[in-house]
Amino acid sequence: MSFDATRDLDRKFSALAAHRSAFGVTDDMLADPQAAVRPMLEAFRAVLAREVFVLGATGVATPRWPLTDFFDGLDVPESQAHQAPSDDSNAFQSARA
Repeated sequence: MSFDATRDLDRKFSALAAHRSAFGVTDDMLADPQAAVRPMLEAFRAVLAREVFVLGATGVATPRWPLTDFFDGLDVPESQAHQAPSDDSNAFQSARA
């Protein structure tokens, strides 16, 4: 199972900054990245933009395998399946500057 997680990058960068002792990313680095920091942020962006999970089975019958989405084959309205929590963070946009 693999999906594009680009829409969640702001939140992921904020989480990295919240755990700065583990990853070395700070809010200041995201808000105004220096030239030496930009390649590191771009590397994180490339890694964080795609989520990959290994599914051994599903609890319901599926029309195809491997799944391309967690909601493949389920009768779930698109608007509910892909709702992201609202977040005013702009860390990712700043990191791309």
